[in-house]
Amino acid sequence: VVPATDNLLVEENVAFNTLGHAFVLEDGFETGNTFKGNLGAYTRAVNVLIPDNGFNGIETDNLPATFWATNPSNHWIGNVAAGSEHSGFW
Repeated sequence: VVPATDNLLVEENVAFNTLGHAFVLEDGFETGNTFKGNLGAYTRAVNVLIPDNGFNGIETDNLPATFWATNPSNHWIGNVAAGSEHSGFW
């Protein structure tokens, strides 16, 4: 999860058998980040969500995306999603 970060390189990582989202730009205003050559496999939904206490927004890990892009001003190059319970790319 990459919150409030710009111009970061996330390259050649593997996320396997994870609960909730795997490679995420969280807040929606991150720019210039590059996700390159990463593999996400077997992304699973959580069974228990974090309670909404008025500060953490809406929890979505019960509908996980292996790659979750919230802003088009980032770069997604050659990434692979396999076996997500919900979405490979969102």
